[in-house]
Amino acid sequence: MTALPHDVAVAARHWRLENLWQIADTASSMVWRARTTDAKPVVLKALKPAGTEERAGFDFLAWRNGAGSVRLLDRSGDMGLLEDGGERTLEEFHARHGETPSNEILATVLKHMHGPGAAPPPASFVPLELRFSSLFEVAANASSSDLDELLAWAAAHARALLDSQASIKPLHGDLHHGNVISADETHWLAIDPKGLVGDPAYDAANIFGNPLGRRDLICDPDRIDALATTLGAAVGCDRNKILRFAAAHAALSLCWLREDGLSTRSPMAQERMMLARQIRKMIG
Repeated sequence: MTALPHDVAVAARHWRLENLWQIADTASSMVWRARTTDAKPVVLKALKPAGTEERAGFDFLAWRNGAGSVRLLDRSGDMGLLEDGGERTLEEFHARHGETPSNEILATVLKHMHGPGAAPPPASFVPLELRFSSLFEVAANASSSDLDELLAWAAAHARALLDSQASIKPLHGDLHHGNVISADETHWLAIDPKGLVGDPAYDAANIFGNPLGRRDLICDPDRIDALATTLGAAVGCDRNKILRFAAAHAALSLCWLREDGLSTRSPMAQERMMLARQIRKMIG
């Protein structure tokens, strides 16, 4: 077995964890499944220097305390000990059962996550204004290209949405099929939140661009319309607002991909671009 990083090994001893096996190694974090000395399954997540913005995500999990998301059991610096919510993802469920039951699960998770907390939310959550800064910067320096014109259109909608936010509350910030898990496909929980604060309609936005690689679904106007109706009911707003946030987020994702050096011809960038354009056709 590969040796654990020193700080992770120290945390594992502190929490008396056994049988650690790595399940993820991303640009922002490393994740292990483990068991406590009384055989309880848990997850250890260690943030990398590039993932320190996810500290607010730990704060979100602590504040939700199991309502719609996995519990944060303990924390030491940039490491969190988490409830193990299960190995089955909604992405896998969707591949077997399709849109309608998957969308109903997403709506239920949204409702639970957006419920009131037992304590006032911490001040660490990131405002949506900052979340959209990359899109606003690109729009301010837009060229006459078709892509920049699309980004400028989306930025104008984002600006209007942020200036008229309603029911502002803590948000997950990165909800999609891969970030919803279950042990038994009856009780579903969100993982890997960003920890934002703003209009709850934004938490539905990222779902439209998922499952990844399913361009046939992502760009299907009937699917987009049905999803907007279902998720709008879940967060308590109209279909049009959900669609505008979805288009704005798709454009924001394009900006992030460009910042990361990914070509706008890449499959993911093309999906985001086509989604934003399709929604533009639908809402004008």
